[in-house]
Amino acid sequence: MPSWKLNIFKRAVIIRYEAGEEGTVEELVATYPKLTTGEQQEVIAVVNAELSK
Repeated sequence: MPSWKLNIFKRAVIIRYEAGEEGTVEELVATYPKLTTGEQQEVIAVVNAELSK
């Protein structure tokens, strides 16, 4: 996945997660059906790394 696309999804998922939207990071990423399984895993990894800082 291009870095610009990864950054967009990372920011979107983090905003939704921090806003208190119901669900885990994995569940939030799963709401984007156009992402392939590999892309979803990339986004999950980057979001989890960012949230653990």
